[in-house]
Amino acid sequence: MEFEENYDPYQHFAKLQIFIQSSLGEPVEPTTEEVLNKWEQMANNLPPRTFMFMVDIRKSDVVRAAGMSLLGYADNFRFNTANFIEWTHENQKNLVAYLTLSMYEVFFDYPNLIRNKSFEYCTTRGIKDRHGKYWNTHQAAYPAQFDENGLMVRYISTYRVLGPYTGQPLETYVYYNDDKYKAELKILSDKVNEIKEGMLQALSLTKQEKWILDLRANAEMSSRQVAEHLEITMKTLHNHHGSINRKARAAFPLNDFANINDVISYLKQQRLI
Repeated sequence: MEFEENYDPYQHFAKLQIFIQSSLGEPVEPTTEEVLNKWEQMANNLPPRTFMFMVDIRKSDVVRAAGMSLLGYADNFRFNTANFIEWTHENQKNLVAYLTLSMYEVFFDYPNLIRNKSFEYCTTRGIKDRHGKYWNTHQAAYPAQFDENGLMVRYISTYRVLGPYTGQPLETYVYYNDDKYKAELKILSDKVNEIKEGMLQALSLTKQEKWILDLRANAEMSSRQVAEHLEITMKTLHNHHGSINRKARAAFPLNDFANINDVISYLKQQRLI
């Protein structure tokens, strides 16, 4: 999966819908009585500082919502995935776009790993409320309904507000509530780790730029040592540094990176390198 420089995260939803339609097709099944009952039970026992919603994957629409007053909306406020990306913090939009599509692909490729199992997909991310304030939230998403081919068509997400968003990293992991799914957990965890390693693609870094970041961040080489290791001139290395800075500013627009060290420090904080 490749992303161009200055990748527009809103394009993600068009790509996501094409992917979903090619995988699921039509028609759209109605929400089953079993799923509605599960929803009502969860909504009636919503923990403090928590909102939740149910997503129809084919439409990318929220078909049920509860607790949305936490974000300044009506409790049952309806929206779609495009709205939700709009509420995502600017410094995480590119990463969330990459992450969401990547995880959908995993769930569609390996439906048996999540169907009829006590499975949760979790993230922490910054979400904007109706008044423009950002909050750090913990999401737990549960598969709710599958079609006749065994593919997920609805899921329920709960979001617990942890506190103000102050630049915390975008985290993601998978979880099973039963130890008997250790094999499934290992497979999905490996896939999640692969996605995490690929999240730097949201910066559109070239292979050599990724090497430079790795050598500077993990091997702790100086600029001169990196240039010697890659057999390039210092001028070429500085050109790469400038390119990395520009791409980092495009992906994380609220950060004014002065130099490569600022980029490395931020990417380490976000646990991307």
